[in-house]
Amino acid sequence: MRHGGSLRVLKVHPIRAASFASQERSDVHCAGMIHPYSNATQTRWDHGDFKVQLNHFGNTRPMGFCEGSAADVTELRELAESEGADEMWIEKKALKTGREIWTLHGGG
Repeated sequence: MRHGGSLRVLKVHPIRAASFASQERSDVHCAGMIHPYSNATQTRWDHGDFKVQLNHFGNTRPMGFCEGSAADVTELRELAESEGADEMWIEKKALKTGREIWTLHGGG
């Protein structure tokens, strides 16, 4: 790999990027620790305040940010189930800084 990161894949239930977009528009955050993308959360990521950046496959703008805890994975799973989406998986890339980028694939 060009950036020296490592990849892991974790199977979870689906999620759609629209879930975070609607939260951003309504200025409502998930009940847990997932923070939808906004200029403010992007700045916090840039300053190292979050451990994980959440991306949706094929979209250049992050969906949101979190700490990468088991509770975050559970929250993603619950959100996906509530939307009734099909299978989805998370590709995890570890960065040299110790942070991670999770790319969410699949859906439908």
